[in-house]
Amino acid sequence: MHLLKSNRNIIVKATKVILIIFLPLVILLFNKNLDLERLIKIHVEKEKRLGLKEVNQQLYLYNAKTPIDKFIITDYQYLRILPDLRKYFRYGEIQSLEPSSLIFNDESNGYLLWTPSDNNSKVVPNFVETRIESGQYKEVFNYKGYRFIKIR
Repeated sequence: MHLLKSNRNIIVKATKVILIIFLPLVILLFNKNLDLERLIKIHVEKEKRLGLKEVNQQLYLYNAKTPIDKFIITDYQYLRILPDLRKYFRYGEIQSLEPSSLIFNDESNGYLLWTPSDNNSKVVPNFVETRIESGQYKEVFNYKGYRFIKIR
């Protein structure tokens, strides 16, 4: 009987030691995962605010309604960072575009994002304006001179 009581005490003590060691480890590991997920979410939200907030919002809104499936030619460098949209970034100085430019012959390019504040893009080329007016291109939004134009 005394031996049975002694074995029971050993099992109880061993169980307590195991719980004291492993329970904090499990809690620590679980909390680290939650913290990492929370930090990633915070980081992604901060990335979305880089650049001009309203332009980014317009891009995300358009992408939600009509998913972007082609490259966006732009010198808006923040597009290169924006989550879910960065894969569509393709650098191009819109002011220097010509109708015969490879950009317009490349079927993988579907949009222009003109940035009036950049020194390289002060003026949208006349042929782009003419194509917008004729309906061949569609201006999706114009926010304070930031123009998002669908060319395909």
